[in-house]
Amino acid sequence: MPTPKVITPPVAEPVTLAQMRQHLRDDPDLPTDAAEDVDLGSKISAAREMLEHRIGRAIGDQVLEIAIDAFPADGVKLPMPPARAIVAVEYVDGDGALQTLDPLGYWLDDWQSPAWLLPAVGATWPATRQQANSVRVRYRAGYTTCPAPLVEWIKLTVGSMYLNREGEIIAPRASLQAKFEFVERLVDRYRVYD
Repeated sequence: MPTPKVITPPVAEPVTLAQMRQHLRDDPDLPTDAAEDVDLGSKISAAREMLEHRIGRAIGDQVLEIAIDAFPADGVKLPMPPARAIVAVEYVDGDGALQTLDPLGYWLDDWQSPAWLLPAVGATWPATRQQANSVRVRYRAGYTTCPAPLVEWIKLTVGSMYLNREGEIIAPRASLQAKFEFVERLVDRYRVYD
């Protein structure tokens, strides 16, 4: 399955700065200035992207695009569910011209996860030029309301990033560190398995 390109990233993160500050409330050293907000915002975005990679799902309303070499007979699997709508289907025809497929010629099967782009009943895919990336599918994906376990995973991950601001733990703190197993279990039911 191809990795989609992010055309339009989410405009809002699933965890707000206020939620993150509340989560970190036991930290007396947490400043609330603009520089700290930028740092926390960056960590929230990084944690969301890490989670998307880990579970294979889009978090937050975004537009994605995949490119494949030809229309598969059985349909086009759309990675990074949940897919919510098809924005456009373009293809390079036999003469090398870029065409946009009429929306009446396909439909989104979002009953499954990941969803599939399928030809409309009685329709067939058009012929494409034999070249790399001759078919491009642009679609809206992502949770518009992020499930609570995923929000909690992001808050816990950002909390760890905030507490451990370096790429490694230097002793003697290393002997005091332990990862709670429940943190990874929070996301188990949301993982996409292929």
